[in-house]
Amino acid sequence: MGYLQFGVSPKHVYKNFHPDYNADATYDDFINATPPDDLPAVVMGPWVPVEYAPGQQLVMVRNPYYWQVDEQGNQLPYIDEVVFNEVQSGEIRTMNLISGKADRTNLENPQTFSLVRQATQGEDAPAVVKFGPFGIGYRIMMNLSKYKSINDDRDAELRELFRMKEFRQALSHAIDRQAIANVAFPGPLTQPWYGGYPSGSGYYNEDRVVKYKYDLVATKGLLKELGFEDTNGDGILNWSKNSKIAGEELVIEMLIGQDQAAAVDAGEALVSMFREAGIKLVIRPTVGQTTTTLTEAGDFDMYFTRLDSAQPFWQMDQFGPVDDRTPIWHTAAAGGERDLLLFEEEIKEKMLESRFITDATKRKALYEDILELSTENIYQLGVYEVRRGTGLHKRIRNWQPDLPPYMYNWSINSIPGQILYVEEEEQFETSFQDLIPTEADYKVRSWNK
Repeated sequence: MGYLQFGVSPKHVYKNFHPDYNADATYDDFINATPPDDLPAVVMGPWVPVEYAPGQQLVMVRNPYYWQVDEQGNQLPYIDEVVFNEVQSGEIRTMNLISGKADRTNLENPQTFSLVRQATQGEDAPAVVKFGPFGIGYRIMMNLSKYKSINDDRDAELRELFRMKEFRQALSHAIDRQAIANVAFPGPLTQPWYGGYPSGSGYYNEDRVVKYKYDLVATKGLLKELGFEDTNGDGILNWSKNSKIAGEELVIEMLIGQDQAAAVDAGEALVSMFREAGIKLVIRPTVGQTTTTLTEAGDFDMYFTRLDSAQPFWQMDQFGPVDDRTPIWHTAAAGGERDLLLFEEEIKEKMLESRFITDATKRKALYEDILELSTENIYQLGVYEVRRGTGLHKRIRNWQPDLPPYMYNWSINSIPGQILYVEEEEQFETSFQDLIPTEADYKVRSWNK
């Protein structure tokens, strides 16, 4: 269905906005029928969103119509209110946890691992931390589009270069992955990664991963074969005379979201590694919406970011060309114009086939084929991977350590939050119980007019 691209819409609530049921409605009406501030939302889960301040806070209260009960017949959930406070970075979330200002956070930034470990040792520590398998990868995506956001001859030449497997191999051989992983956080929580899926994925198979390891001699040999040569002795290679930009230096700009500190640090390490190979890498840190705007427009050379998914079947758009808008490093131009590489066509075919396979063993075999295609062709440049972690305040009880909390993308999807509770002496005062919705709150809504 596409992660975050499809949601079940209750017919009795929203059909008035759908053109199949209302001749005056359009699909835009249906898409815009539920703005974020139109609360309470219609849900089947344990909590209902009742208050939302963009960029600040989301408040959820227990759903009085929730269907689950515990063994004694008590209606779930146990916790009356859940408050999500938005912060600018994962580092701030982590600091809030270890200072006692927050109850739960994901741990995905290796820059904070040392601090977290120190702060969670001993009986007086406010929180506990658990790390699971490798579920996060830091990767470079090379823009493979021949048609989208081509502004000049340099853009056109770079895109054609990225589409050459030999050049992608040269870049892979130029990266000392172990060194970058050690800079991020030395020890068992980080390790080199060669792309595809993080090794903690249920679809990962080490034997199917093709690795182009650090080998500067191989890099230089491949670049020479492609016609690059340092013509003025400054250490930077120049485009060959057969190029539209003959004689110009081989300069590549790499987009990095500056809110991902680990990505920025790794990017700076890559600058010196690529320089040794004769490539001038220029880091371009951007913020939030700017990063999204540039990547969606295809206006970048390379994009270095964190991959938070280890589940290719659930989130296909992160791993292959499922539709014209995916993957982000090879989207179609206006009108759907796009030339997929041969191995991309194979990946797309296998991904589309997987949608109708119910046998888990057969589906896994198909995604192992995709893993091999992706790594053999360096579809994305994997750099290093990180163990996914979860931090939880000690006042939160009934968090089952034997559950598989890293089966899904985020641990919050794996831990049944409705059974969590807090001892009475450790509870906070409730603040939003007057917002618990009743049937009347829904009857007066615009969708029923």
